[in-house]
Amino acid sequence: MVINAYVLCYAIYHVDIALATDDNEFKIATADWSTIDFSAIAGDDAVTEGVLKTLVEKGANMHFNATSVGTYRFTVTGSSTESPTLLVTKLN
Repeated sequence: MVINAYVLCYAIYHVDIALATDDNEFKIATADWSTIDFSAIAGDDAVTEGVLKTLVEKGANMHFNATSVGTYRFTVTGSSTESPTLLVTKLN
């Protein structure tokens, strides 16, 4: 008898940040900039509200242009460190 079992595990992390309208430059990283350092593929650094962005390790800084003042949720989702995604949504 052969049993195929698949386990799908996702890690989901989020932070809510109050932003003014302007360009906001950032990375997803630990304080030492080496344990975790997720960012954009070079040349594809723009983050758009409501659009999933695939992250890479030790890439370029990302830019998010908040179109209005408010609190934005930055959510990183992934089952591994190979291809996590980022989603930015406005809360208020």
